[in-house]
Amino acid sequence: VPSTQLIRANSFLATAETLTEVVGYALAGFIVFAVSTSTAFVIDAATFIFSATAVALMSYRYVRPPAAAFRRPGVVHEAREGIAYLVHHRGLAANTLLVIAAAIGLGASYPLTFFYATDVIGGGARTFGLLESAIGAGYLVGSLAMAGAGQRVDKGIAMTAGITVLGAGLASIGAISTLLLAFVPFFILGVADAAALISIDTYFQQTVPAQLRGRVWGVRFTLTQGVYALSVLAGGAAAGLIDVQVLFVVCGIVVAVPGLAGVFMASVRRAR
Repeated sequence: VPSTQLIRANSFLATAETLTEVVGYALAGFIVFAVSTSTAFVIDAATFIFSATAVALMSYRYVRPPAAAFRRPGVVHEAREGIAYLVHHRGLAANTLLVIAAAIGLGASYPLTFFYATDVIGGGARTFGLLESAIGAGYLVGSLAMAGAGQRVDKGIAMTAGITVLGAGLASIGAISTLLLAFVPFFILGVADAAALISIDTYFQQTVPAQLRGRVWGVRFTLTQGVYALSVLAGGAAAGLIDVQVLFVVCGIVVAVPGLAGVFMASVRRAR
């Protein structure tokens, strides 16, 4: 994909993923209701077989580098190269710190939605599903908006504003106790998430050279997802001890702070 089309391509990819999730969830619910749970699992397994077959049929012509440049470094060596590039590239390092800091609050908030649906709203699985659907709808709208804007999107602003709005949206949930009103912040979470994630992914793709992209992405993914996973565990444990709405406020502040900090970091704010 040409560099000038990356943000649009990432947006369309996010749109397709969201559509398949929304349609898939709805179809699964219908199958469970109309047929049986076992049938839903069988069909689900069949879709994975279809995907594996489609990947196996894909063709790709590998261009082998010149013999002098061809080498097979070990995993440790590749990880070191990824870490070195990540640390020494000022903009990418700042961007990664921003994402890791936001991941702490986002991860901790992930298990809270179910408790919010049951303990605060007073609903059950249906209420939880509706709230998750609101996020999905917002993400769909956000990704389509990013696709429409294309190269006109200022990635620095989209990243910092998206993360800040994510934090504000999470914090606002702490003041809402009805399902109808809750749809608003959850929808906004989806829109902001799309703006931030698509901009972050595009910035990374345009910044890191192709020959190092996999190594740098592997290191960055390990850091961000490791922090995110630990935060999910912490958020779930805290939900049994602290009021869920208070936790949403805390998570929102944790997410919003790095977003606001990014506004004052030139290497993040000026990302194009």
